[in-house]
Amino acid sequence: YIYIQSLNFFDFSDWIIGSSEIALHSSEDFSHLMMQNQKRPVKLLVYNIDSDNVRESIVIPDFNWGGDGCLGAD
Repeated sequence: YIYIQSLNFFDFSDWIIGSSEIALHSSEDFSHLMMQNQKRPVKLLVYNIDSDNVRESIVIPDFNWGGDGCLGAD
């Protein structure tokens, strides 16, 4: 959960709903987007159920974050 907090994501309230790069229809689409953009900024659309708002958040996938995967989380 450190990864989520470090990106100002909120557990159980924030949901990644899309990307400015491709339509995300499945978790495989998300994984593909992250793998294809190693060490490059990826703009994500994040929906917060508490505020009923969508915001943009930028992540930079990199296997050097530590933990599992290219974002440091499963």
